[in-house]
Amino acid sequence: MGHGPKGVGAICDPADFSGVVEVAPGILGPRDGSVVVDLVEPNCEPLDCLNVVQKGIFRDTVPWIVIRVCAHNGAPQPATAE
Repeated sequence: MGHGPKGVGAICDPADFSGVVEVAPGILGPRDGSVVVDLVEPNCEPLDCLNVVQKGIFRDTVPWIVIRVCAHNGAPQPATAE
């Protein structure tokens, strides 16, 4: 869990990746959220996480990569997308 200072980070081209998980403003911050990354066997679900607001499953590798964004401390909670 955590975050980087504002204004720090690379600008990336989504076409360079097999997928992108976009997160709405206000979900991640110093005390507001976390990112959980799991490596799972194909067709398996990772362990449950509370307050998942965004989810991405990348099936182009084995093991699959599951990325979940979780809200904490009253952060806004948009609908979960897959």
